Amino acid sequence: GHEFGLVLFAGSAFLQFPLTTDLASAEVFLQAASSDSISRQGTNLEAALQVALDGFRIVNGRKRIIILMSDGEDLEGDPLTLVAELANENITVYALGYGTASGAEIPLAGGGVKTDAVGTVVTTRLDDSELRRIAEQGGGGYWAVAEDGIASLVEQLRVHEPAALSSTASGKPVERFAVFLALALVFLSLEILLSEVRPRAA
Repeated sequence: GHEFGLVLFAGSAFLQFPLTTDLASAEVFLQAASSDSISRQGTNLEAALQVALDGFRIVNGRKRIIILMSDGEDLEGDPLTLVAELANENITVYALGYGTASGAEIPLAGGGVKTDAVGTVVTTRLDDSELRRIAEQGGGGYWAVAEDGIASLVEQLRVHEPAALSSTASGKPVERFAVFLALALVFLSLEILLSEVRPRAA
């Protein structure tokens, strides 16, 4: 029954999908996300956290968690100022660092590696200093994905945020009779209109 949302960001940020318990639909939106979703390059962590905060405005009073995933490179904005506001809102921030300190190419889902507008191969390098500070001030923790960070995060959530993983979304029947009623009314209206314009037999 928990709600999940997704914010995509690079040099800017936008809400890929808002908070929802519909994990099947969320997965569809997640699969549609790619490095081409945002044209402005960079790493604006402040913009990403702001969009996440705005998405939380409707669920004040409930436990809220942000999991920030980034290489931390080419930072823009001032995320630490916003993290203080998140702490005041009782929102915990965890961070996962992607990449390596030595740098690497960015693989594409369909094969090959990412290139820029002129065909030069784009490389990414993990710079986790800011990510560590954000997680520390956000009351959470930081882990590098290359060092089994995802498993460490999950274990942290199980121990310190049990409510975040204590249940799973369950399906419930949705009344859809209104859809069929609307279709029936449409067909009935069409029948009436056709009968009005149908030529009378001689």
